[in-house]
Amino acid sequence: MTDNSDDTSRISELERQMSELTRRMSSLEQAAPQAGPAPAVGAQAKQPGPPRAEPGEATVGYSGAGQFGPDRVLIAQRATLSQVLAADPEGVTRVFAGLANPARLTLLRALVAGPLSSQQLREVLDDPSVGQLYHHLRELLAAGLVIQPSRSVYAIPQGKVVAVCVAIRAAADLMSTTHQHPLPPPDDDEPPEPSASAS
Repeated sequence: MTDNSDDTSRISELERQMSELTRRMSSLEQAAPQAGPAPAVGAQAKQPGPPRAEPGEATVGYSGAGQFGPDRVLIAQRATLSQVLAADPEGVTRVFAGLANPARLTLLRALVAGPLSSQQLREVLDDPSVGQLYHHLRELLAAGLVIQPSRSVYAIPQGKVVAVCVAIRAAADLMSTTHQHPLPPPDDDEPPEPSASAS
């Protein structure tokens, strides 16, 4: 038989924690730091202010909160359009190159749950050769998407796990046809496109 006062006490504590989390998320969204991740829940750090946008300038951003593998993460990022377009093309290309392989995406999806050994990662890839695995891990390490916290163990840095998830989601959105605008109707002055005729 359970004690109702214990249940009430636990529910009150959960409500208090939810309220605190909601308050912190709201504070982060208002502060919207322009560089670096927000601290994990419970960490104390001074947050930089939001990027200064010119009147009418577009901004883009992302946020994430929850348990990502062994870490509890709470992060909100925002940048002005001019900051996004000023990103170093070589660095951005290096990240996209790291993501540009189905095996590497499979490894990253597995690592979102937390650090894994090279043997566990071989199993994730249906046991490829050791050479293939290390080739993919080298690419992810070079792109800064993965770190090696100890011998034969790999992980996504805590501050990048949400960004990796957002990149995967953004790529899925980019390949979706549901976000495409319909083509405008042709101008009356345009000649009609030639049609193939059977001879």
